[in-house]
Amino acid sequence: RRVHGGERNSRTRTRQHMSLFNRGHKDKVKTFCELTECQEKFANEFLKKHNWNVNEAVNAYFSQVPKANTTPAAPPPISEAEKLFQEFKDPTENKIGVDGMVRLCEKLEVDPSDVIMLVVAWKFEATVMCEFTHDEFVDGMASIGATNLASLKSKFPSLLNDLKNKSNFKSFYQFAFTYSRDPGMKSLSLETAIAVWSIVLNGRWKMLDLWIDFLKENYKHPAISSDTWSMLYDFMTEVGDNLDTYDDQGAYPVVIDDFVQYAREKNQ
Repeated sequence: RRVHGGERNSRTRTRQHMSLFNRGHKDKVKTFCELTECQEKFANEFLKKHNWNVNEAVNAYFSQVPKANTTPAAPPPISEAEKLFQEFKDPTENKIGVDGMVRLCEKLEVDPSDVIMLVVAWKFEATVMCEFTHDEFVDGMASIGATNLASLKSKFPSLLNDLKNKSNFKSFYQFAFTYSRDPGMKSLSLETAIAVWSIVLNGRWKMLDLWIDFLKENYKHPAISSDTWSMLYDFMTEVGDNLDTYDDQGAYPVVIDDFVQYAREKNQ
């Protein structure tokens, strides 16, 4: 049959309207999927139920099926340092304790009393002797660029080399005092102080053995104060091995004065 011009125009307009209508629906479906991360079939269902109102459909989606078509995020990968911590940690506490430290040293093939382990503790900013908390160990490994036992061991030479810097060594020396104290104590027991001095100053001060002999023979106090610990460092760096430069009227504590007198008598 013949189609009049008016009818033809009407059909054309209808097709245009349907095209725009479908395009609008597709855009809404796309928006819905982007907001909800769901599949198109869910988008169509919810949009149809809510007269293609995107906001209402999205709100309904999250209130009714908050977990629809979602995939749980994969857990972050466990770092090598984390695996090491789990390997050496205490079975009942979230830290590497004495037993774990011993096993760690065995794997590193180093004696627990070796100065390098004290240096590692310094670099890890440890707070309790022979212990590493989770964060101290994992963050400490990251801070020195170590990822596993092999890379940690490979860092030993550079860590020891850091102590050649006077500022670094002084920081390390002061750390050794606070690290070695029993929790809650302000001073260091004489026995512990002698042990730590023997590690920290070994090969750095020729009078170390004489100082230790003096303490064992003449020091009557059960503990070493922070002041005495610090002043010995000043004495070692300022006076060194030449007692002739020692000022008897200086600001050193009595124990240093007594040591100088002891050392002079021994050297006569």
